[in-house]
Amino acid sequence: MGIAAIVLIAIALPALVSPPNPQPAPTVWQMTSMPTEIFRLYQPEILPPPTNTPPPTRTATAVPTNTPFPTRTPFILPTLAFDSPLLLLPDLTVSGIGSPICVPDREGTVLEIGIFIRNIGQAGTRNLGSFDVDIFLLMGQQRYGLDEWAEKFNGVVGVSPLEIFTLDAGQDVKLVAVIDLKGNKSFGIQVIVNAGDDPMREADMSNNTLTEYFSAACY
Repeated sequence: MGIAAIVLIAIALPALVSPPNPQPAPTVWQMTSMPTEIFRLYQPEILPPPTNTPPPTRTATAVPTNTPFPTRTPFILPTLAFDSPLLLLPDLTVSGIGSPICVPDREGTVLEIGIFIRNIGQAGTRNLGSFDVDIFLLMGQQRYGLDEWAEKFNGVVGVSPLEIFTLDAGQDVKLVAVIDLKGNKSFGIQVIVNAGDDPMREADMSNNTLTEYFSAACY
């Protein structure tokens, strides 16, 4: 018993002599202020409170009642007087008399002669009526119309119609006259376009006559 008690006292004595272990004191956390620059970077954007702005009121536009529609005035072309210088007119001329051609199946001085009429004006003759062409045979000092030459000498074999009803602007027409000269060799042909007692109106009446002289070689 004595030894056991001595061992227990030896073990417990250091614990009784040494001061007790201090208990850890609670750490007091102090608030530290953060630099103001950080808050400036992340400051929230303050939005203005929404305002209930009323929408603009619509003003009704009054529609006029019983508004008459504009009437269309028909465009009427001015009518040109018959003698107006602005009226486009034809201009008839004898553009040529062809060289006589001997008719091979006829004896004597029977010649075929081509006559060319042209409208050199700016309008056709359709709305102005027909016009006549006169053909004259010149023998020496005499001037014979085809009717007179046919009546006195039976010298007209054939001829194209000499009344022309339509000749457009820039158009030509060819007439043919077959004449028996009754042995004469030298002769002339004169052609007058738009002839007669009531000539058709045209732009220029001074270029309507053409005269050509020929020498026949038919026997």
